[in-house]
Amino acid sequence: MTKPETRNARLAWYAGLVGLAAGTAFSLSPAGVAALAVLAGLVWWTVSDLRGTERRWVTAWLLAAVAARILVVAALSVAVDPRQQSFRTVFGGDASYMIERSIWIRNAFVGDPFAPRDLFEAFQTWYGWSGYTYALALLHVFFGPSPYATHVVSIVLFVAAVALLFRCVRSSFGRVAAFVGVALLTTMPSLFVWSVAPLKEAPIIILAAVAIRAMLSLLRPGRWWHAPVAALAIVIALVSIHLIRPESAQLTAAALAAGAVGWFALRTRRGAIVVVLVVLAATVGVVTSSRATAAMAGVVREAARRHIGSVGSAGHSFGLLDADAYGSGAGGEGRLDAGAMTRFFIRATVRFFSAPEPWILKPGVELALIPQQMIWYALVGLAVVGAIAGCRRDPLLTALLSGFVIVGAAGIGMNSGNIGTFIRHRDAVVPCVIWLAAMGSTYSLGVPTTRRVNPLDGGVAAIALVLIPAGFGLFLLFRMPALRIDAVEPTVVSAPGELVLRGEHLRPFLRAYVSSRGPHIQLADNLGAGVFPEAAYYARNGREAIVKLPALAPGAYDLGVYDGSDEVAYVRRGFAVVVPDAARRSLQGGATRDAIVDYVGWPGAQAQLAPGARDAGRPFDAPSRPSEIVRIITVEPFVGDATLDGVGPGDRLSLQQPLVRIRAVVRFPLLPSGQAEQRGKVVSLGSMVEFETAQSLLRGTITGFVDPPATMHP
Repeated sequence: MTKPETRNARLAWYAGLVGLAAGTAFSLSPAGVAALAVLAGLVWWTVSDLRGTERRWVTAWLLAAVAARILVVAALSVAVDPRQQSFRTVFGGDASYMIERSIWIRNAFVGDPFAPRDLFEAFQTWYGWSGYTYALALLHVFFGPSPYATHVVSIVLFVAAVALLFRCVRSSFGRVAAFVGVALLTTMPSLFVWSVAPLKEAPIIILAAVAIRAMLSLLRPGRWWHAPVAALAIVIALVSIHLIRPESAQLTAAALAAGAVGWFALRTRRGAIVVVLVVLAATVGVVTSSRATAAMAGVVREAARRHIGSVGSAGHSFGLLDADAYGSGAGGEGRLDAGAMTRFFIRATVRFFSAPEPWILKPGVELALIPQQMIWYALVGLAVVGAIAGCRRDPLLTALLSGFVIVGAAGIGMNSGNIGTFIRHRDAVVPCVIWLAAMGSTYSLGVPTTRRVNPLDGGVAAIALVLIPAGFGLFLLFRMPALRIDAVEPTVVSAPGELVLRGEHLRPFLRAYVSSRGPHIQLADNLGAGVFPEAAYYARNGREAIVKLPALAPGAYDLGVYDGSDEVAYVRRGFAVVVPDAARRSLQGGATRDAIVDYVGWPGAQAQLAPGARDAGRPFDAPSRPSEIVRIITVEPFVGDATLDGVGPGDRLSLQQPLVRIRAVVRFPLLPSGQAEQRGKVVSLGSMVEFETAQSLLRGTITGFVDPPATMHP
């Protein structure tokens, strides 16, 4: 066989393998193959104007970045256990819920059957609603349910944002800055996660990039039709962002306006004077107008309310308000005066750049954040240099990128309080910091030096060998020692009462909360409604502290200790509250009557109703003569309406849930008049009654009495 024939046979063989692989991939995920085709087009469009070495470097880097992300998606499809779940995703519950909800919406659109509860979840608006979910549902309509293709769609959107701003930055700041920006954007760890996860971050980043590009055309139009098209593109981008996350639309609009004002100030000295005078006049107007001052205070209080909610959510939180704002009960943000608001704003702005500081991280998984955080500090420093240098190269692009950073520092900083959520939201403006840092690094690389080390290699080595180890050093030097509780004494107490905590590193200015409800104490619930009683905490020394208990109902209690908003120690079933002897004798010494009560509760509630169990009453209101379970007659499961808490205070939802009906004989105390009593109120046939234990609350109805009124149990 001749060489041409051999070459043709080899090409045919390769073409067959490629066709087989493409056909197999298309049969497994048509949407995924379509998204990969779009990715290939994006890479080609990005490098279409490049030549020579630059084209090869940018192409290779983008292909490697895309391949790394595709491998993550492929690993998810391989790692899934079909016996436990239909698919796996990056970033856990939020991403899984978005995919599931988009598939439910698709099923409703095409008429495929699915559970009635899923129909409710698909279209409810009080939690997790986003226009992006409907966009993903459209993908499922065209290609069928494609959970893994949604990850590839996020990759497409992220790469499109990188490509769009790459071309803008290259024409303004040069090819070196553009390539450095691409390299940083595609390797930043948290951005890597958001570029794969089917969450709101990827579409918001590409829409913000479209808005920046359109703003450049609007303020610097080439042809007559550029300005109206750019204005329309900005409106469409802002409306689309609003449908995904309304707060991000407000931030984007404010950032674009700030960028335009900054560009006007940078153009001429006269423009700078005009901007300064307008800002001063606006400040004076706000300060002297009671209505404007009240409006600004309302904005800050709303941000404080969101911050308090984030502080109380699960995970590692950090505080920005004064310590007394995190106490029990609602309205912590309503007590802010002008000084507290100012301190809140300054702390939020500063900690947008500094949090999470290495020394506040907890040992374990959180230490993985230190390398990225130290890189972030380096990026912020380079971004300052890049903003100064960029004002000379392209004031408009520099002002727009800086506008996103400045507005984001105030808006995102004040509305944050949970480290994980904060990093996720801050990453919406991190690309702007990276592009400015790329300009700063280019400027630094251009500074003459006598060193023999390549500046780029030296910078990478400095980050790896100096900056990241310094972050771990800061953690070891300044971290607060972990508080440990070894014993709670006494373990049985009557309330009000006093406990002694013994352990290590028991420091002052902490808060203690107690709970008899069973689930772990969630500080968010307490900040909203004060559902977990607060116990006064006083540290004697590093090994001993006093906790003064308020009036509590009998039962076993958890004890949680908090440093501002951060949980530092938790003791499950640390102590028990018992009824004083006088209250125990009151039931034994009076007349009683047995009644039949039908209770309704969650499955498993029957385990709390053993004969002899007594009603603990509401928190802070233990009955002096509690009702008592005599015996359980029947327990039967059923499906009925259950009332659940809604998204806001006072909201209620009624859903079909599996419940349990418990029929029991209950002994009630009698009043001198001979009428049955429950929690100080007269009850009779048909009365609604409650029975509360340390783990459950049951509501029931008296359906009959076991004996006539004349029969009394001493």
